[in-house]
This record gives sequence, structure tokens and C-alpha cells, in this order.
Amino acid sequence: MKKIYLILLILTGYFSLNTANAQTCAPDPLAVAQGPGIYPDSATNFVSGTVGVAYNQNITVVVPADTQLLPSPFPATPFDSIHMVSMLNLPPGLTYMCNGTSTPASLCTWLGGTIGCSAIYGTPTTAGTYTLNITVNVYVGGSTTPVPQNINYYKILINPAVGIQENAAVGF
Repeated sequence: MKKIYLILLILTGYFSLNTANAQTCAPDPLAVAQGPGIYPDSATNFVSGTVGVAYNQNITVVVPADTQLLPSPFPATPFDSIHMVSMLNLPPGLTYMCNGTSTPASLCTWLGGTIGCSAIYGTPTTAGTYTLNITVNVYVGGSTTPVPQNINYYKILINPAVGIQENAAVGF
């Protein structure tokens, strides 16, 4: 009986540690209040990072319920969904995840009229300025044919590692 309790204790500790280290994202309430779009916006850009220091950047996605494809008096066209296909040119050591739906196969898909998020995280290993290349497919009006969009205006600046400089000893 003591062995069973020990095994349960070990498993509980294992799952607690792994759950505590899991990356998550949450939509920014201030961004949501601003309406449809991707936040932070391109003017604000993403936070800078430093080689060897943990990095995390949340991205909020507010998908409109509809859009005006044709001028008035034509009705608005409903948004079906937006699907992030890829996020390329991340700094080495960083990766991304999406959290917006409940099924693993569509974690990077957000339906029209919903709010979701994505997170870029990890520990950067190489300094530099990285311009991300994000590809999304937009589905409108019930169409099964996506409208591909490339988003290439976000940058992540990774600064060199901060080192401790030692002063040379001064002789007396």
C-alpha cells in the first residue's frame, strides 16, 4: 500500500511540474476593447529579447464577424475563419503556440467573431533583428477557397547576452 502512495505522489509531482512549465497565452483585454485586428499592432511591434534570457510575447487575435468586400449597398460578407499556416524566421531558440480552440488540429484557427491568442516563447540563442514571416489563410463568405495573406512587418530584436566585465586589477 505504501508503494502505491509513493507512486501516486511521484506522478502528482511530475504532472504538477509539467503543468506549471507549460506555455499558455491569454488575449489582452485592452486589445479586445479596441476591436478587430492583431495586437500588438505593427507600430508597437514585439518586445525585445536578450540571448540566454527567457522570452515571451503574447499575440491577441480579434477576428471580425464580417467584412465589407463590396461597396455599399451590398451587404457585409461574414468571416468564416482565419487560420495561421506558419510563422517563419523566428529567432533561434524561440517557437510559437496557439490557443484559441479546443481541438489540437485547429489550435491556430480562429472563427469569425471570436477572440484568440498565440504566444512566441523560448530562450533566444543568437542576437540580431528578425523580421517574421507569418502566413494566414482567410476564409470569408462560406468559401472553401482561402485568401492567403502574408504578414511580414513584425520584428523581434534579440540583444547580445549581458556579460559581466571584470576590471583589471590596479597595482599599488
